[in-house]
Amino acid sequence: MNLTKEEALADLNECNRAFYLEHKMQDLQPMFFLFRSSETIPVLCPFDDDRSKDLAISVLRRKVRELGDVYMYAFISEGWALRLPPGSDPSKSVRPSKSDQRIELVTTMVVHRDGTRLSDMHELIRDWKTGHVIELKALDRTDQMETRFELFPTQEKED
Repeated sequence: MNLTKEEALADLNECNRAFYLEHKMQDLQPMFFLFRSSETIPVLCPFDDDRSKDLAISVLRRKVRELGDVYMYAFISEGWALRLPPGSDPSKSVRPSKSDQRIELVTTMVVHRDGTRLSDMHELIRDWKTGHVIELKALDRTDQMETRFELFPTQEKED
């Protein structure tokens, strides 16, 4: 039975909650999940730089083509973001990595083969003495998130 985007997102958000709050893990490595009717394949993708990201995406695109029956995939990653005042132009702001006003978050995005997508973002609230996450604060849910990590043929650039 195939999961819906909503079911997959809920399951993965629960995994994130357990990872940070129950198991007290501190750093989540970027991960993809390839959903097939018969199985879900987790793929750990630790990135060092843009070149390693591009290489990993190229390999994953080929794997999706090779498998042929991947109907959905998910991507989970930690990152930084800025809270900008309403009406601000994001293109004129500094990169989050260069700002002391950044927030840390985990993003979970699910993309169906039909091109529809759904994603959640949660701010990671840490106890800075221990480094442990003490709260996952829900931010935005969107069906409009864009990413460089597109795996399906209609979405991908030529490899």
